[in-house]
Formats: sequence, C-alpha cells, structure tokens
Amino acid sequence: MQEKQLTITEWLAIAIEQIEKRNLIGARQIYSGIVGSIPDHKKAKPGLLAVTDALDCDYFPILPVERLDEILENFNAGTITKCRLQLKELALHYPDSALIQSFLGIVEQNSNDMQATLTHFKQAHRLNPNEENTKNYANLLIEMKALPRASSVVDAFLTIHPDSLEILRLKAVILTDMQAFAEAEETLQKAVSLNDQNAGLWEQYGILRLQENNDEDAILFFEKCHALGLTSVSLFQNLAFAHAKCGNNKNALLYCEKAIQLDGNNPQIRHAYSMTLLKDEQFCLGWKEFEWRIVARDNVRFKHPSETKKWDGTTSLKGKTILVYYEQGLGDTIQFSRYIIELAKLDVKIYFCIQDVLKGLFDGIDFPATFVDQDDDSVAADYSISLMSLPFALLNYQVTPLPQTFILNGADDKTALDPMLLEDRDKPFIGLCWQGNPSNRNDVHRSLTLEELIPHLPSEATFFNLQISLTEQQEKRLAAHQIVNFSEGLSTLTGTAAICA
Repeated sequence: MQEKQLTITEWLAIAIEQIEKRNLIGARQIYSGIVGSIPDHKKAKPGLLAVTDALDCDYFPILPVERLDEILENFNAGTITKCRLQLKELALHYPDSALIQSFLGIVEQNSNDMQATLTHFKQAHRLNPNEENTKNYANLLIEMKALPRASSVVDAFLTIHPDSLEILRLKAVILTDMQAFAEAEETLQKAVSLNDQNAGLWEQYGILRLQENNDEDAILFFEKCHALGLTSVSLFQNLAFAHAKCGNNKNALLYCEKAIQLDGNNPQIRHAYSMTLLKDEQFCLGWKEFEWRIVARDNVRFKHPSETKKWDGTTSLKGKTILVYYEQGLGDTIQFSRYIIELAKLDVKIYFCIQDVLKGLFDGIDFPATFVDQDDDSVAADYSISLMSLPFALLNYQVTPLPQTFILNGADDKTALDPMLLEDRDKPFIGLCWQGNPSNRNDVHRSLTLEELIPHLPSEATFFNLQISLTEQQEKRLAAHQIVNFSEGLSTLTGTAAICA
C-alpha cells in the first residue's frame, strides 16, 4: 500500500506544531524543504526566516510569520515608510532579533540614511555575526572608508570560517583600497584556489590590477569574469575604464553602451560615457551626454545663490543677462572659460563667477564679463548656466573643440624666471607637477610620487618644480637632482603663471 503524500498545507501545519513544541530545528527542516521547491512561498519563506533567526540568536517565541510576510510585501511594493514603522514596532518586542535589525538597515540604506544604516547593520552583526550580516556591515564600512574597522570585522569572521569566498573577496576589496596590493593578491590567490569558477573573485582581481595600473591584465581578468557568466553594470564600467586607459576608445564605448543597456538612467554611467565620447572626438553626442555630470555630481558641485532659469541654448539672449558660474576644480574653470568669448558674441551681458584664487589671472585682460562673488545673491540675471554646460548649449553657434583665444594674466615680477637663466637657455624648459588633490577618489590614477617620477626624466632638459605644498624631503630631493624650485612663487596662481610664461 502506497504511503500517503502530505500536501504543503499539511506540512505547514506540522511546522506550526513543531514551533509550539519549541522544536525549531524540525520546523526549519520543513520550511527549508518547501522553500527548496517553491523559493518564494508566501508562508514558508517568512517562516524559514523567523525560525532561523530565533535559532541563531537564541530567543523564543519566534517572530510572527504573518507580520514578516506583510513587511516583505510592503518592502517589495516600495512603501518604505510603512515598512520602517512595522519593523521598529517588532524591534521593541524582539530586541534579540538580528533579522529585524538587518531589515531596518536595508530599509534605511534604501532611504540613503547612512548613519541609521550603520546603526542597524552593526546591531545585526553584534546579535548574529553570520556571513550575511558580516557582509552587510563590512560593505557599509568600506563605503564609509572606515577600512581598519572593516578589516577587523572580516578578519574576525575568517578566523572561524577561513574558506568563505564572499568574505575573502571582501578582505581583498579592503586591502586593495588600503593599497596593500601584495596582501590583496595573496587573499585572492587563496580564494581562487578554493573556487576558480567564482566570477566575483576574478572581477576583484581585475580591480586590483586596475589599482596597480596594470590595465591590460585587468582587461583579461574582467573578460574571464564575463566568460563565467557575470553581466553587471560594474563589470562593464570597469571594462570601459580599463580600455579607455589603454587608449582603446572604441572598446570603451562598447562597454559603456552595454552598461547603459542595463541601467540607462544611472548618471555615473552616462557621465563616464560622455567622457569616453569626448575622448573619441564625438563632440556633439559627447557634450550632450556630458550634461549627466550635473546629476552625477550634484552633491559636490558648486551652486551659485543667484542661480535662476537655465539657458537651454536655443532661446535668444539678445539684450538679456546671464549668470555663468564655475562648477568644479580650478583647471576646469580655466579651460572652460574660453566659451565665455563665444557666449559674448550673442549680444548678452555676462555675469561670471569664478573661484577667488583665479581672479588675479583675469585681472588686466580684455574679458567680456563682469565678475561676481560666490556668495552674491543680488545678481538678477535673466538666465543662468554652469560654465561646463556652455559647450553643449553653444553647439548651435560654434564648432567644437574650441581653441583658446585669450591669454591669462601672468605678470608677476617677483616670481618670473631670472633673465640670466633665460639667456643661458640651451635646453628645453619643462615644468613638473606629480600630485593632484589627495582627497580625490581617483587620486591613485592621477598622482605618483616624486621618487617614481625622477628616474624617467631625460637629461636633455632643465626642469622646474610646479608642485605646491612640498615636504622637506621632497625639497631636498629636488635640490639633489638640480631641479629649479620656486616654491614661494607657487603660493599664488599668478606666480605659477609667471613662471610658466
């Protein structure tokens, strides 16, 4: 006689009986069996989450399964506020639940509240330092640049679970960000020896090679990752970046477009795409896509208090006034200021806001704009526009790229080169600058050390230091290699301009 097969409803009833008897292990086995066949089962999935959390955190009674199911539905529907209130109410009654703290962290992360996310992920990790909670907590610490703390979190987990691929990958991420490249390599080698078919490990290997400026090897690792089946925005972005660094603009564009196909409204992707287009001299589309930088960098760009209706490039400006204001760094302001000349041809009065330290460069030159201060809220212009949006707005009026048609002020007798030095000139004069802003997230790709630079300098030239904020050791090294150093004259941009002139 054939044994009767229980229905899912009957198995769920047995699971509830086991919970009432405090046999949570038995209930978990039942829920696991159902979820194995039906991953999103409305009752079994939250039931499995509830009993697992109670077992891991050692508390009873378990979380109410119906409430968990309702919370999951609200979260998936995007009703975050209601979801948050439900979770906070449960947290009061279940203070030992790591699951509730983890859910709260995810909710706050979706609301971009970094500090609240940290509080809940930290609490979830304290209550249950399993792989998932360790990953959430460490990832957030990495994002917040709290690398030593993130390192201690993953090391504690690896002490107990040394073969966890996901946490080994996170350790490699941390070591790479700390520029401990040899240790990152060792960690990845161990992880790959455990599973060489894990695409995420090869992606991190590629990122390590990018940080080491070994771009060709980075491409090979990223392609291996792709061959293993990973298709993600970050992978295509990394491939685009690596190809762009190697000068393979067409391949870089291809991978930018693949990333856009996956997430076309991502401003960071579109901004990167614009930079690649411009590098490939596709100026019309490049300047159009470059407008995405406004969204991508909205939290860091300068915004003038008198900013008003943005000029769209098509409305006539004849007899009108327009406020043009800087957006990013000093170099961007200097380079893009050439477009003010073209804008002035449209018979418009221009108010121009630049960084204070640049004003000396514009003094005494015939420049068609009235300069205004960064905090001047009295400018009543008809229109306004960011300086770096002018190339796109002016596409109907001039051909790009636009050459520089004026010379900035470089008159500074105190820092100009010694006439005797100029008279004895028998070699090319070359200025040296090897470091950018250390707070820039991409500084590792923008800077090098003086020690790395000097061995590559040819002997058939006279070199001048243009780097500011030198250390005592750097000044000694410059002197030892007979590099002319006008460190005092570099304290102002007019001084730097005088030396270059």
